[in-house]
Amino acid sequence: MSTINNEFTAQSPSAIRHNNNDCHPRVILVIGSIGIDRLLSVPRFPKPGSKVRTTSYYEVGGGNAANSVAAMGKLSNVRIFRPKTTDCCCHRRHAICVKFLGKVGRDATGERLISELRESHVDTSSPLFCRGPVGSTTSFCTILVDESEHTRTCLFTPGTAGHLTMEDGKDIWNTQESMDTIFDNVVHVHSDARLTEVSLALAKEATKRGIPVSVDCEKDRNSHALDELLNMCEILFTNESCLEAYIHRLTTEKEREYGRCELPKPTIKTDAAGSCPTMHETTIDVLVKAVVTPNSYFARWQIPMKKEVIVTQGSMGAIHLRPIRKTLEYIRDASTASLHNVIVIKQHDHDVSTPMVIICHTFCDKSVRVEVEYEVRLVGVLRNVHIVDTTGAGDAFIGGYILSRVGIDQYQGILEDEIQFQLEFGTFVGGKKLEGPGARTALPTCDVFDATLGTELQVVARNLKEQIGPFNAT
Repeated sequence: MSTINNEFTAQSPSAIRHNNNDCHPRVILVIGSIGIDRLLSVPRFPKPGSKVRTTSYYEVGGGNAANSVAAMGKLSNVRIFRPKTTDCCCHRRHAICVKFLGKVGRDATGERLISELRESHVDTSSPLFCRGPVGSTTSFCTILVDESEHTRTCLFTPGTAGHLTMEDGKDIWNTQESMDTIFDNVVHVHSDARLTEVSLALAKEATKRGIPVSVDCEKDRNSHALDELLNMCEILFTNESCLEAYIHRLTTEKEREYGRCELPKPTIKTDAAGSCPTMHETTIDVLVKAVVTPNSYFARWQIPMKKEVIVTQGSMGAIHLRPIRKTLEYIRDASTASLHNVIVIKQHDHDVSTPMVIICHTFCDKSVRVEVEYEVRLVGVLRNVHIVDTTGAGDAFIGGYILSRVGIDQYQGILEDEIQFQLEFGTFVGGKKLEGPGARTALPTCDVFDATLGTELQVVARNLKEQIGPFNAT
């Protein structure tokens, strides 16, 4: 057998530390969908053939990426993210600039969406933020909000403007000078995977420049470009169930391509102590699904494996998984190997106040034996929230997570657990969003954030922990 070991040091999640004394703000580049959401609230979801009177109607900005970027823009100048410098020029500027790349129609709706983004402190000046031809319309989504179950049903109507494509920026991709302009001061790139070809091209360029890439993947779009984007990204956001069918398809294709065996159903074990005393069985089941669904694929087919996966779990909270060790053995004589797939869950033995779990996943498909160890963090939901509408809560969480990831770059060694802070920051933003209709009406602003949580990093961290409950799968 030949063995490859991949050890992952427990370093800061930020790939690059930037000079925050520069007067130019750090830039987060976001690519994806934008449109209008038309929300109709009903007492309960209507049965076929029934007539139901709506209790409210709203038209608000929507689109996964546009929602996330609006959440970032509204909080881009909170006190804790401002550069630690006495330069008055720096204090007048926003600490972080968020730029949006997408496409709207050349209609009143498009104009309104641009105004909304700018009011949320989102930069739309990039040549890759485009308008459709004269007379083109912007896409919209009709959303039925069930007030009794707090669920939503979305009906998407594409506009005639179409989505941003490589043709829209065909003159930009050909010159290094244009790419330098697009990526000027960019420290993070995020995509909602809707504009897949453009997102992939920008992700490749970002990777060349050492800029981390994150992707929000909600479903299989049956696209090789999305497959490549998913493999390339450093951070993957998904929800509790959307990747299952997608990953199953990718795994089947890889097994056929490389002649590898299908893995058996996993066997679940606890550590030598016999249990995880602070964890409910349902939580363990959720963790196992979160590991097996996306991560067994990456563990089998990616070398090295450095992807962080954040799985949102609705009213339970969210799970963050990060590989910290991987051992891979190529088996020359398959007759000596037996198929197995084992997951061991144990408590984290580090002396930290944040509860963590270690998951060790070992499997063998007669060609390769792999052992991957994950560091797992859990976060609950914001306490005492009056839920009005769940639309866009996941988008707001993503926006908060990415913004805080970039924003705390200047605070090396101050926080005990940077990733947990990012999870809690995202949870706060997503929780506040729940208190208003649509994806953006209740997003917190800088003034609300500073007044509610404080203006010093350690104070904010302490207040976040007090306002967010434990992960709850029961």
